[in-house]
Amino acid sequence: MSRATIGDVVRQLWEEGARHGRPPEPTPEVDPWDDDDDLYRAGGVAAVVVFAGSPSITVRLGDDCKDVVTVEDALDFDVPRADTVLIVRSLLSGRARLAGSGASRVARLFGFGSASVTVPVDQGRAYTAQMSSFIWSAWLTSLPVEP
Repeated sequence: MSRATIGDVVRQLWEEGARHGRPPEPTPEVDPWDDDDDLYRAGGVAAVVVFAGSPSITVRLGDDCKDVVTVEDALDFDVPRADTVLIVRSLLSGRARLAGSGASRVARLFGFGSASVTVPVDQGRAYTAQMSSFIWSAWLTSLPVEP
């Protein structure tokens, strides 16, 4: 993956955040406006983009075009580069849903059953992350429950 391509994705993430009133925190590892900047490459991560607020979102752009979108420091979505901006857009747009036998508010409160968070991207495609019964956040408890 070329530096320019990673820079393009970082720019798109910044634009998406700005569109939703959630610009990312400054990212010391990469200057999103300078494709010639040396990128931080620890553990195969080319750049990290962090959206503070609710939900908190951390995007780790991998050297191998396999990215990880972490939500609320607990849910990891493994996403190919082609869908990274789409999943962030969906999260910022409030399209995430809770599903599973532990999806009801009572079940989540007491840790019964299992639940997952589903984030649609486009054309009927979605990404799902299993939710641990030990995760607690105001954002998770406010998610709509899929029937």
